[in-house]
Amino acid sequence: MAAETFAYNLMSGARGAAPPSPESPESWTPYFTFIDPPGKGAGGVPDEKAFRDWHSHVRPGRKPSDQAKSVLMGKSCSDLLVGDARRLVGMMKEFQNEHPRIFKQRFGEVDLLAGGPPCQSFSLAGKRQKDHPRNRLFESFVSIAELVRPKVVLFENVLGITRHFVDEAGDEWHPWHEVCRAFKKAGYLPIPSLVNASDFGVPQSRPRFIIVAIAEEIALQFEKLSLTRGGLAEALLRARTRYDKPSDDRSLIFRVENDFEKGLWPSPLFPFPTTREEGDKVTVRSAIQDLLAIEKGELFVQGTYSTALSGQLKCPRGIPSTRIPTNHGLRKHGPKTRARFRLLRTLAEADFWAKSMREVSRRSEEAINLLVGKALLVPTPDGDYVERKRATVYEVVKLIEDLASAKNVQKRLNPDKPAGAQLSIPDDSIHWEVDRVLTIREMARIQSFPDWFEFRSKETTGGSARAYEVPQYTQVGNAVPPLLALTFGKSILSILRKLRHVD
Repeated sequence: MAAETFAYNLMSGARGAAPPSPESPESWTPYFTFIDPPGKGAGGVPDEKAFRDWHSHVRPGRKPSDQAKSVLMGKSCSDLLVGDARRLVGMMKEFQNEHPRIFKQRFGEVDLLAGGPPCQSFSLAGKRQKDHPRNRLFESFVSIAELVRPKVVLFENVLGITRHFVDEAGDEWHPWHEVCRAFKKAGYLPIPSLVNASDFGVPQSRPRFIIVAIAEEIALQFEKLSLTRGGLAEALLRARTRYDKPSDDRSLIFRVENDFEKGLWPSPLFPFPTTREEGDKVTVRSAIQDLLAIEKGELFVQGTYSTALSGQLKCPRGIPSTRIPTNHGLRKHGPKTRARFRLLRTLAEADFWAKSMREVSRRSEEAINLLVGKALLVPTPDGDYVERKRATVYEVVKLIEDLASAKNVQKRLNPDKPAGAQLSIPDDSIHWEVDRVLTIREMARIQSFPDWFEFRSKETTGGSARAYEVPQYTQVGNAVPPLLALTFGKSILSILRKLRHVD
């Protein structure tokens, strides 16, 4: 599903008359190739629905792995491989052993390897599982760096990777440090950092762990040409002298709030934050206010923020422009859900910013006092909900009891601040003005996707399908904010250009 979205937006011709579609696997052939046929999804859950006509995608007499090898060797019409990174590493090693000269031609001059191995098991919002198989996928990422030897590696992950695990024996495991050690062992100098997307023009408070790792030989060239100074020189020194033994010395992680003003921020390799001050932050209102016009049937005029995004993240050639953004379908909510959203929104308007109904229940007396006399959707004896212009004490008490929920996070957005970190579950955030969750386009704006970028496949999923399906809401929520990626990309490109210019 994610590959379909990637191809549709970023590969030439995919937005033609017959774009790739999950219902037509043969339509994928010009755009992406599967490393292996699908079997089971994440966690070993059978993926009964995926790629039901798989064999029609494979040319007669050819194995999927043979097709993937053709891509690696540059003999295929597609350029995008989809599948398990661990399998990819094995295939690349085979390719290197069997055809060393061709391998060097294909991968001998790579400037940047960028990626973010799956992070759900590190995430503080998910289950903290030390021994989850996904926790070792970074090793495959490092292995690809060893094989390809890019000048620079960009590694992105969640804040939770900096928090240690304790196993049943009481031993600690520090994920971020293990990743840095792996890069160091592979011949790279890792520079770990904690950044917040809101410091770089993204309307979202999204803390992220980012490593920029430089090949040792490239770092030496930087230093010989005096391209390092201040914070970057200090960062390279730390990388050379640390990470040889297990540790959790978090002072090695660079932070904007601690190191920027001290002159220790590792620029020019790392970008300067552009919206550090609270008054400079891009707010939710400025990001998505213009989209309300579509819902109200008014003339849509693209706002300043989205216009700027389209200028910074330019649309590839061949994609037709559209006046009305896509992916803006409104979710349908039942009466009880709308009643809950109305209650949380009303409380927020009274400056009671509840994170969920659980907090409302804990602070029920305060909540009741604020809700009495307000316009709410209140329960009826037959189980329905009706509009009440001025709710009574009894109705408010009954409403809070009826709307009780075990959900940890469900809150109304503050329009005058950046949003909280966007997750892949749509009903974590409530619109500040209307009683509904955000649309995919609104979430995409908050993640800093330009309006021309269209998300594909089904909108959402549930149940056991969550283990293997990647619908639109998940694609948006799990993405790296493009604007954040752009700022890092520009900084890396700038210093590599200086190196290339001297060469």
